[in-house]
Amino acid sequence: MRTEEAYVYWIKRCILFHEKRHPLHMGKHEVSKFLSHLAVEGKVSASTQNQALSAILFLYQEVLKQQLNWINNERGFWHSLFTFCSCKKISKC
Repeated sequence: MRTEEAYVYWIKRCILFHEKRHPLHMGKHEVSKFLSHLAVEGKVSASTQNQALSAILFLYQEVLKQQLNWINNERGFWHSLFTFCSCKKISKC
């Protein structure tokens, strides 16, 4: 139940971030922009960023039945970005 609540939260945040655009009218650019915003401006932890990414993947693949091959290919990129942001945050302590 907690995972479901967290996923709903991140999906809503993504939709609101893009001024209530329907997810079917968003693509790679919008998802990348939202995840970058979380990492850079939101300064959330890597695990939180990963949860947001997982929620978005769930929305597209399981709810909307859309294949996002590009995001699966870039998952390694996002993991690297999350790690970089976390390391940058740690180095400021």
